[in-house]
Amino acid sequence: MTTDEKLRNFYESSLQSARDEAQRLMEEKEAAMDKLLQEHKEQKDRQAAEELSAEEKNIVRENNKEVSAKILEIKKQYSETRDRLICQLFSLVEEKLRQYRQTGDYGDLLVKQIRDAQAFAGDDPVSIFVDPSDELLIPVLKTTTNAQISVSDVSLLGGIRAEIPSRNILIDNSFCKQLEDLKENFSLGPDIDGGMSI
Repeated sequence: MTTDEKLRNFYESSLQSARDEAQRLMEEKEAAMDKLLQEHKEQKDRQAAEELSAEEKNIVRENNKEVSAKILEIKKQYSETRDRLICQLFSLVEEKLRQYRQTGDYGDLLVKQIRDAQAFAGDDPVSIFVDPSDELLIPVLKTTTNAQISVSDVSLLGGIRAEIPSRNILIDNSFCKQLEDLKENFSLGPDIDGGMSI
């Protein structure tokens, strides 16, 4: 081989070697860049997922606050409406009781309540009290039941109260007491508080 051929061979071999080395370095650099890009993407994906999760939790929290506030508002409106309806209903009941007290059935009821109290007292003395507005009925009630009847110091809205002092017993069959008991245990329907239902 001539020197020119040897130089050419060496030159081509050196050139090929440099190309191969450059190619290897380019591939390594490209692999390193791909790896760096992949790590960067994964990090950004994680950050985005964390930010999304935090934002979702924030939205849920805000939504829960709004829902809770709305529930409280609805409960308040429900309670106000329920109380107003109960007041209206019991006003109607009281009016019906006033009308009932004008009937003959009311006098029969008083007689029955007095006799029941007398039967319960047996031989013990019993004091019967009627509503102040029933004072005109006392003579008829005394004649019918032979009981000691007085006017109550407080309004009973109808019905009677009976005292048996020897046994320290009070029998309260007044409409006032019955209405109080009904109001205390009354509900317009399914409610957390329970109670009677219409």
